[in-house]
Amino acid sequence: MDAFPTAQLAARERFEIREAVSAWNAALDAGSAEGVLALSEPGIVVRFGDIAYTGEEGVRQMVRRHGSSSTVARRTHTNHVQAWAAADRVRSRSFMLVVTLVRAAPATDDGAPAIGWLGYAADDLVATPRGWRFAAREFRPWEGDVLSRFGTASGGAS
Repeated sequence: MDAFPTAQLAARERFEIREAVSAWNAALDAGSAEGVLALSEPGIVVRFGDIAYTGEEGVRQMVRRHGSSSTVARRTHTNHVQAWAAADRVRSRSFMLVVTLVRAAPATDDGAPAIGWLGYAADDLVATPRGWRFAAREFRPWEGDVLSRFGTASGGAS
């Protein structure tokens, strides 16, 4: 996905897209391939690094690999959703933090939470009669020294 222009969509459209992003993430958090598919275009391409998941079977594989399971629960926190018009679709970027919980016993939420993933999603969405649907999602982790510019508890850069 290429660079984003500076002019964003109207607030109403950004709100609707934020709701679509939240619903898609909640479906993945729940391990629901049906929920993810309901919010996706038939030929969706989802990328995690070098791995691309395409279409319905790809989404099912992606949910099995990255969604919650009987032993690991996940919760995605998303903020700062930005959205721009681009030809026949909308491009969106949202910053994400995924917290995972490895359950001590599958029937409970006992266990220690940990940061499972930190980065952002770059999305292509299309407007349909059923609302906004994802045509593509690319999850880009924050890697390398990108976090070195953040302050430390003592107030200085690390």
